[in-house]
Amino acid sequence: MPGKAPIEIKITEEDGAKLHETAVKLKKLGDGKTIPKEFRKALRVSALPLVAKTRTAAMDLPSKNKSQSHLRQRIAASVGVKIGTGHDPMMAIVIRKARLGEQARLPKLMNKGNWNHPVFGDTNTWEPEASRRGWFDNVMIEGTPFIQAALDETVRDFERRFNL
Repeated sequence: MPGKAPIEIKITEEDGAKLHETAVKLKKLGDGKTIPKEFRKALRVSALPLVAKTRTAAMDLPSKNKSQSHLRQRIAASVGVKIGTGHDPMMAIVIRKARLGEQARLPKLMNKGNWNHPVFGDTNTWEPEASRRGWFDNVMIEGTPFIQAALDETVRDFERRFNL
């Protein structure tokens, strides 16, 4: 879910061990920085199709005023990927809350479906809003098999390139 706990692409224990093992071997090559950096970049690139689908889902969220898509654009622009190749390997599609400022909680609320907001900042008057429940979660569920395959291919590619 967007916010505190990003959706992690579930990596099997075996795949996680392979990812970590490959990262450790790559770190021993060259200056220990350049090749691992390339590896993390390749992993990030493998997640870009899911990032794009998540951004599209954000832009497709319902809005009462179709001409005002500023919030949806900001949410879409804040979608990114987080990669971990250390002892606890992971890949997560995240919504970077810092890019949303005061609206940082909204993607999580919108993912839940219905939510309320103060009218023109007046906390005594609240307006209900409806959103597409699971707009974020559903993209993650549908995209996980694709990302797992892309992740496996990236690891195999680096193993072949560097004879690991």
